[in-house]
Amino acid sequence: EEERAAPATTESERRRRRRREREGGIMGGRVRFSFRKHFPACVALLLSCLSLGFVDATLVELDQQNLTTYISENPYVLVDFYAPWCGHCKALEPILKDVEAQSSKFGFKVAKYNADLPHNKRLAKDLGMRGFPTVIAFAEGAHFKYQLPRQVNFFLKFMKKLREEAVREVKEHLVSSFPPEEQKAYASF
Repeated sequence: EEERAAPATTESERRRRRRREREGGIMGGRVRFSFRKHFPACVALLLSCLSLGFVDATLVELDQQNLTTYISENPYVLVDFYAPWCGHCKALEPILKDVEAQSSKFGFKVAKYNADLPHNKRLAKDLGMRGFPTVIAFAEGAHFKYQLPRQVNFFLKFMKKLREEAVREVKEHLVSSFPPEEQKAYASF
C-alpha cells in the first residue's frame, strides 16, 4: 500500500509544499529552461564533449566527383575505401574516427569512399583495390597503400612517416669518411 502524505494542517504548510513542488523539490515539479540563461553552459558542454570524443564525429564522405578536389585542397588525406555491407569495414570505422581526432597534429584529414557504388567502382579498380576495406594515404600527389595492423597507433605512425622529409641532408664529414678504408669489400666473378 502506498503511504499518503498527511494533509497539511496549516495554510503556510500547504504553501511551502506547493512552492517546493514548483521548484523541483522532493515531489518533483517543472524544470524551467531559459535559452538566454543556459546557452553559454550548453555551448561549453557541447565543446567539451567534442574535445573529449563523447560526441560521435563523422568522417568526410567522398565520391568520384569530389575526391580529386578534396585531395588537391588537402595535401595529406587518409581514405578508407569501404563497402557498407562489409563487417571489417564497419569495425574499422570507429578506429578511423579515433585516428581523425588525433591526426590533426600531423596535418592529415581522414575520409571514407564507398567503393561499392557503381559510379565509384572505376577509381577503386584504377587504384588496384582487391578487397574491403582498403586504406590509401594520398600525400603530396602520390598514394600509398596502408598495410599495417588496423590500430590507432599504427595509423598515426604511418601518417607521421609520410609527413617526414623524404630527402635528408647528409653532413659533409660523414660523406668524406664513407665507407671507411678498412671496410671496403671487393667481389670477383
